[in-house]
Amino acid sequence: MPLIRSGFAARFRRKSAICLLAAAWLRPGLIQLLLAPRNACRAQILISIDPVLARSRGVAVETHRLILLGLLALVVAASIKAVGVLLISGFVVIPACVARLLSRSFNVYVLLAAGIGAFSAVLGLFGSAVFNQPSGPMVVLVQALLFVMALLAGRWVAQTTTAASVDRAR
Repeated sequence: MPLIRSGFAARFRRKSAICLLAAAWLRPGLIQLLLAPRNACRAQILISIDPVLARSRGVAVETHRLILLGLLALVVAASIKAVGVLLISGFVVIPACVARLLSRSFNVYVLLAAGIGAFSAVLGLFGSAVFNQPSGPMVVLVQALLFVMALLAGRWVAQTTTAASVDRAR
């Protein structure tokens, strides 16, 4: 019995040492993995502003585009089983359109799109429970209402801004 325990202890110590060495070796990789979204966001902003400038700054434009398209395809493919083809287009497009109407900078745009998507999902699920309707279409309905409200708010702001600038010009 003692031989089995000592053999187990030796194997356990050896595996622990290997795990510690692997963790120490991977630590820089883990740090880079944690910083990757920040660097990727900066690269995406640069690519969306000017791909030629991004390429001159050393950004792999085609690689970033392929990764973005791959992630989008993965999200859409995984979501199709949950809610269906037509609803996915609403889930992907409408929050981005609402955020585009309400934001002026890219960082605000990204955060607002994510917040609008989450808010409309919660509100749609709540509406689904209250009105006893399917959840997917109810979420898209909430998103569509938010889009119409943002569109009207944008027109109202544009009209009041235009009227104020005309009054100042007189």
